[in-house]
Amino acid sequence: MAANEAASPLIRSIGIAMDFSCILVSQSAFFARACEGPFREARDRIIDLRGDDQAAVEAMLYYFYHGTYHAASTQQPHSLPLFHARVYFLADKYFVAPLPDLALANFKIAVLRSWHSEGFADAAQEIYNNTTSRDHRLRIVIRETISGHAAALFPPPASGTKLEQMLADCPQFAADLVPVFSAALREQATTTDRLGMVGRAVREVRPVPELGDLADIGAEPSERLYRCPRCEDHFRVAIYDRDFYTHHCSPATVAQQSQVVSDTRSGYAWRTQYTFQ
Repeated sequence: MAANEAASPLIRSIGIAMDFSCILVSQSAFFARACEGPFREARDRIIDLRGDDQAAVEAMLYYFYHGTYHAASTQQPHSLPLFHARVYFLADKYFVAPLPDLALANFKIAVLRSWHSEGFADAAQEIYNNTTSRDHRLRIVIRETISGHAAALFPPPASGTKLEQMLADCPQFAADLVPVFSAALREQATTTDRLGMVGRAVREVRPVPELGDLADIGAEPSERLYRCPRCEDHFRVAIYDRDFYTHHCSPATVAQQSQVVSDTRSGYAWRTQYTFQ
């Protein structure tokens, strides 16, 4: 038995039993008070965590000793956003800093890889149903991810998806998405630049190889003036690096064209190669 074992409670969750040592106390204000204060947990040397998500508890305990955590090998990719969200909420609940920051970073990466899956909707639902968290950084990621993929996540006509049902069941979710849908409608409108030429940029959701998995999903693009290399037309629009955009060339700027001409490139390519100076 370790020297400090007699004075340390036992942390118990579903399928977990391990000694509570000083390294845990030093990283969680909640566990420190439970061990040292006039509470039943300190007297009985048992802290019952069976009401918390087992996978998240395992991740938190692993983090105490290793400074990081990993999803179990049995976790499917589409379930990772929900897993990291639960780790975030658990760390926030038990005042385990800076584990929420790590969970948030992992959540962003998981969302980038599986925003189109049912798992993203599951995570969004749990995040908006959670009323105990003291901050809403996960909600911001959800909102900004939907902003980048609104057309794909809410395609017409309505089909009763989980995200669509959330609009009816969760007023805060609906309120958060009002500016998102308004921006999407504006983006679909034909844009006229300062030279009086008309162009149209249409978003297509595809991965952008140049960016990999770590594209910033939180950055809001600024409106720029671009020049189409195919027709020399100019158009002004706010383009996300991580999506593909199609510019439909104006007939007046394409000499004697009898068919529709367009140019499709990633937002990253438009910004780095075809910004009009």
